[in-house]
Order: sequence, then C-alpha cells, then structure tokens
Amino acid sequence: MSSNENKESKGESFIPAISEFSGDGFEKSPENILDLLETNLPRYQTGSPEDPSRGYTDFDLMDCPQEIRHVIGQEVNNVVKITHKKESYGTSKAYIHGEISEVHTIDFEYVNAYWIGNIVVFEGSKSSVSTVQNDIQRHLFNVLRIQNIKLDPSIYRRLEDFPLKYVEGLQLNETLSMSIEGADDISQMRIYGRDSSDEYDRYLPKHGKISYLMGEFQFHDYQILTDISEDLIHIRKYNKKETDEGEENPISEDSRLFVILAFLRRLIEISRTKGGK
Repeated sequence: MSSNENKESKGESFIPAISEFSGDGFEKSPENILDLLETNLPRYQTGSPEDPSRGYTDFDLMDCPQEIRHVIGQEVNNVVKITHKKESYGTSKAYIHGEISEVHTIDFEYVNAYWIGNIVVFEGSKSSVSTVQNDIQRHLFNVLRIQNIKLDPSIYRRLEDFPLKYVEGLQLNETLSMSIEGADDISQMRIYGRDSSDEYDRYLPKHGKISYLMGEFQFHDYQILTDISEDLIHIRKYNKKETDEGEENPISEDSRLFVILAFLRRLIEISRTKGGK
C-alpha cells in the first residue's frame, strides 16, 4: 500500500469560531480544555480499505516559543491544539515482482483546531471544518458549543478608529483587491490593484459593503499578505523580519504558527467589536 500523507493539504485557510463551554464550575483554562477534549474525542487508529478510519491526534498544550515570547507571548501565551485525521483509500497500478498489479493507496485529510481562550481557529477546507465541528459537538453534546464568527472585512481599512489595545502593533499597509456587494444597479464588483483604495472610496457609498479584502498587514515585525472574507481568513504570504544586514531572521515553525495565531486572534477581536470609536 502506498501513502500520500501530504502536509500541504492542510493549507493556510483558517475559519474563526467561538467556543462556549457549559457545566457546573467548568474553568476554561487551557489545561482543562485540553483534558476535556482528550477525554471525550476518539483517538485516530489506523484503518483499512474496507474500514477507513478517522479520529483525533496531536492533543497538545503549546507554549509560546522563547524566541518570540517578548512580543507574541503578550498576545498568545498558550494554545490548545488538536488534529482531526481522516483516511481515504483508492487503487493504483504498480510494478510488483516484475508484473503490473493493482494496489491500494491511502490519502490523509487533516483539520487542525487551535483554542486561544474561547476563540477557536480551524485550519482546513470549509467542508472538512464543518464536518469536524459537528463531530466535536456530537461527542461533547451539552458541554461544548462551537459557533462560527462572521467577519466584517471593511473594518480593517479603518484601524485608526479602534482603541489602541486592539490595533497596537497592527496596521494595514496596502489594500490589493476587494469585492464589494451592494445595492442599486450592481450586485457585486471586484476592484484590483494597488490603487484600489480610491476606487473603493468612490464606489462604496453607492454600492454597499466589502465582502472580501486582500491586504498586506504589518503585525509587529512581520508582513502578512492576507485574504479576508466573511467566514474565512487565508494567509497567502508571510515575510520574516530582516536583520540589519538585510538578511532574513529565520524563526522556527512553532514560532511562525504562534505569530499567525496571534495575528488571527487580533483580526477576530477587532471584527467582534462591531465598530471602532
């Protein structure tokens, strides 16, 4: 049997949600959340072509790495992570002992879930995330409720209207593309290009609201090219800080993850305020 355990299948698409825990005296600490998930969610075990398996793995309480803790640790100090792993089987032709034979192949689909307090961010395709959300709630019925967050892409163009606690270390450097949905004689229009801000200001008052935005954000020492729609945030590109000599200052994968999660948390919190000053 051949395996195609493709890490890229997880992608860089994130669906934001809020988790609500019920139960007498349940303290929503990272340790308690991890224990609750570990105790109630079924573990992944290897399946077979006749009985494909799915389940949960990588139950982890992650601490902010030391190398970025002085900045990002103030934003996100602990993250609870779990991974849902699903098998799918197929067949393929292969040479075995000099003859062409039919063999089983296996692919894996992943959804990661990251708890940052009561915010939970799911990494994966929309359909896969929806399935995993329902599965988690089924196993934690009457204990955990997950509700997706509806984002407002338009507010990220007016970060200056928000209190400092929401926008410190964050700015939108450039808007690269937008979709505007609205009223009157159009239902949707897309504006492209680095000069799109003037076009946006010209069309928006008449035609409605932004439903999608692509922008380059500055978050502390990092540039992050991001797509934001009402139900999804996609990280297109992540630029690391350069040293004084003009070279990249590399950081570990765990550190990169924490930077992205801290960035996502900030975007979510800003959108949930439903306005600025």
